[in-house]
Amino acid sequence: MNEPLTIGLAASIEGQRPSWFLIQPVLVSWIVTFFDRSDMNVIAFVAPISPHRPILIGPDTHRRPPL
Repeated sequence: MNEPLTIGLAASIEGQRPSWFLIQPVLVSWIVTFFDRSDMNVIAFVAPISPHRPILIGPDTHRRPPL
């Protein structure tokens, strides 16, 4: 019985130089990941000073201020 023909593509793929076709999706993925993380950081920074929540600073932070 004939053996199936196998071709090793690993050396061919690893030997290629990065082209714009490869760089473009990596760059887009990096930008999306960067902005996905930065919006959470901005929300965490701005949430404590939101006008809808009272700012509790000092020794009386365990009591809610009267509305």
